[in-house]
Amino acid sequence: MTIGKHIHERVLLFLNHAKSTEDIINPNVVQDHQGNGYTIGREVAQRLLDKRDKLPGKRFSSINQVLSVAGFGTDKLKDLAHSVAIPAAKHFRGKMYEYVILENWELEHHTVRFDNRKNFLEITQNITHLTTWVGMQVELMAVPKLGSPKAARLANLLLQKSQPEFFPDAHYGSFAFALWFYQFDADNWFGFEKVRLVIEEYLSYYTSHAHRLEFCLFRGFENEGVLVNAVTRPDLPVVVNYGEQEISIWTAQLND
Repeated sequence: MTIGKHIHERVLLFLNHAKSTEDIINPNVVQDHQGNGYTIGREVAQRLLDKRDKLPGKRFSSINQVLSVAGFGTDKLKDLAHSVAIPAAKHFRGKMYEYVILENWELEHHTVRFDNRKNFLEITQNITHLTTWVGMQVELMAVPKLGSPKAARLANLLLQKSQPEFFPDAHYGSFAFALWFYQFDADNWFGFEKVRLVIEEYLSYYTSHAHRLEFCLFRGFENEGVLVNAVTRPDLPVVVNYGEQEISIWTAQLND
């Protein structure tokens, strides 16, 4: 497992938020399919807390500070990363089902990861290139739904005619994304602020600007009958994740 700087950031955030050794030993995390998790004992956990509390601001600011703790080496760092570095989109979807929406919702994301940083930036730094790319992904997503390559191509063309609106700030983006959810059913049981806070946590998943998440709403694109079949809303939410070099296209439907 290669540990990128964005994963280091998640590890530091986890350790800085830990209030006790129990938080470090038994975090509420998701293991991988092989059951991999990390094995930090109570003594090492206490050393981590002691080290942290002696640092300026009582917080770790670099992964080297963590690795300097006796008993915590690169193997434990990799194990810890397995547990706390859940992909942002997966983490958000889980939080939505845990705290906001019920099983009558279908919330899904079509996520593409780019191995080449240059290709990723060429698409995400140019709104025309991003629109073209999203349209191609919509076409791929629509084929199994529509059963017709020609109809899927039309969906692509309709996406090209939509109006992309960027929200690079996580706080403002959370309002736009939450309003999209809320308009499914304004009388639904969850409150606007409840869903907005979960979304802001998603869009703030990484704290550094280099690893930021940006929200884009393709206004005017009709989802119903193209990407989903039940109750949905016009407009297409897209999240650009610089930390993980991923672009996620979100769809949702309410099966009342």
